[in-house]
Amino acid sequence: MKSKPKEYSTLIASTTETALQRAIIINDYSIIDGEKVTWLDIELPVDIRSKARRRCIDLIGKTDDEFIICELKFGKDSATDPPYYAEKEVINYIQDIRYNYISLDKDDSIHHTNGKHFYWRDVAEKGRPIIAANEAYWRYWTKHRKVDIPTDIPCYSLNVDTIFFKQLKQDRDKYTPEVVELAWTRLNP
Repeated sequence: MKSKPKEYSTLIASTTETALQRAIIINDYSIIDGEKVTWLDIELPVDIRSKARRRCIDLIGKTDDEFIICELKFGKDSATDPPYYAEKEVINYIQDIRYNYISLDKDDSIHHTNGKHFYWRDVAEKGRPIIAANEAYWRYWTKHRKVDIPTDIPCYSLNVDTIFFKQLKQDRDKYTPEVVELAWTRLNP
């Protein structure tokens, strides 16, 4: 099944995970482990076998020498998926990329028109999975639900309050989200 993403929108109605995702891509870069990660694109399908709604990478970025595949979570309660689910998702994305990169590069339209171009082959060779979420998400799952933070995948916390985007949106139908904090805090070794 072919996919031809057009242009992702930065004018949105969402005040949850999508808002955080768009705020990050609008910022253009983040500082992760002291390194600048330039964000390339969002919501790209990498499972070419599925005919249903396919899994999509939340964020893909690049440092000087590797690509970052980021599974993003946002929330403060059980309405969001737990960290072990995020870990499974991002591992599946990396596996799909390694399995499908030839097809993904052959059909060069698997990029948004306003995203930055890259080659899936490079991601397959130098892709690193990570999980990022707001502080309230991590607090809920680790303190309230007693779920461990994954140890095999780097996990990061972003200092964005769960009501930040609601306050930013106010009573408008749509708005453009923004995040001031560029540095992400690592939660695991």
